[in-house]
Amino acid sequence: MSVEADVEVLKTQIKQISNDFVEHVNQNREDFKEVHSRMTTMQREINQEINLTFEKLYSKLEENEKEIGGLEKWKWTAGGIILTLTFVMTALQTFGALQ
Repeated sequence: MSVEADVEVLKTQIKQISNDFVEHVNQNREDFKEVHSRMTTMQREINQEINLTFEKLYSKLEENEKEIGGLEKWKWTAGGIILTLTFVMTALQTFGALQ
């Protein structure tokens, strides 16, 4: 083989390596686009799940607040009734003793 033939072989190999490199870079770009797309989709899905979870929590909190509000009303009503009965009983004892 001559030097010129060796140079031609090397040129062909360099051209092939260069083409392979360009293909590899292009494939990596496509892969990065795919990964980015999947990450964006996953982020949306996770955000939707988080929002649904917060909505459920808020609805449960509202239900609990209503129940607690009802219990507080009963507490104050029972306290008022007990206070009124105590007053009436004391008044009856006091005025009953005066007669």
